[in-house]
Amino acid sequence: MKQLNTPHDRLFRAVLQRPGNAASELQTALPAWVIAEVDWDQLELCPGVFLSDRLQQRETDLLFRTRFRDSGELVYLLLEHQSRPDRWMPIRISEYVLAIWNKHRKEYPGVPLPMVIPVVVHSGHAHRKWDTATELAELLAPEGQRLFGPWLSSQWFVLDDVALLEVDDLLQRGLEPAVVLVFILHKIAPGNPRVLEDLARLDHLLSELLGTTNGSDDLRTAATYIYGVADIGLAAVQRVLGKFDPRVTEVLMTTAERLRAEGRIEGRLDGLRQGILLVLEVKFGPLSEVQSEVVRAATAEELDSWAHNVFAAERVEDVFVS
Repeated sequence: MKQLNTPHDRLFRAVLQRPGNAASELQTALPAWVIAEVDWDQLELCPGVFLSDRLQQRETDLLFRTRFRDSGELVYLLLEHQSRPDRWMPIRISEYVLAIWNKHRKEYPGVPLPMVIPVVVHSGHAHRKWDTATELAELLAPEGQRLFGPWLSSQWFVLDDVALLEVDDLLQRGLEPAVVLVFILHKIAPGNPRVLEDLARLDHLLSELLGTTNGSDDLRTAATYIYGVADIGLAAVQRVLGKFDPRVTEVLMTTAERLRAEGRIEGRLDGLRQGILLVLEVKFGPLSEVQSEVVRAATAEELDSWAHNVFAAERVEDVFVS
């Protein structure tokens, strides 16, 4: 289970929860023979939170279900986002798959288990290759791997390592505009005060996005992400708006004004964030990069909740429980 939802995860989920957007990414990542077997017209989003027999929560990023074209059998497609490589990802994926199967067998006793196809999308601003395991067998000690690795070779996930792709490569992938924008922003937005200038060179992509059914909502989500991770103020936004399509300009400006009113632009929450970071580091020691990143992008509501949690928390992870 992921301990924290970073801004990058939230953007990924918000955009790829739409079946059309998810299908465009899955059809890029999966082998052609799998794509041909799946009925993409029936793809639907499912709840991704499960409780084990010990009441331990397992939460996937995005879980979809559909059916195989010929047999009509149920099939699940699990879509996970990672900003950085995770050595233990095969174990996490196995836990998710077991949770899905346990839920299925309880709801449909005696019915054979459905296929679960896991896809991990590695997308982030660090130009880093996924350099760790994609199968359980790779996690075994050498002798165990030599003797029994083949038995576990079927425990795998499909990896789409988009973190290494350049912007031009992403534009050529044939993805839905919203999905392309997510991956580009993961790459260029974090900590970049000139992200809007960089994005202005992709005005054609934003205009294409606004021509899709949910394009305005997806662009507002993307703008919220930009203002949260790029640390830019309203004045910087106003300086570059003339470089965009007027429809894009309207979305960027109205989103900026809304966030400013909420105190999420121009630093009103910076003091609160710094205060939470200081308290956490004093009580628990140095934070991980992910934990610090989450605090720096937190909303007022999240900061208020964490401020109440911090005094009773025994571990830093307990602070972030909602």
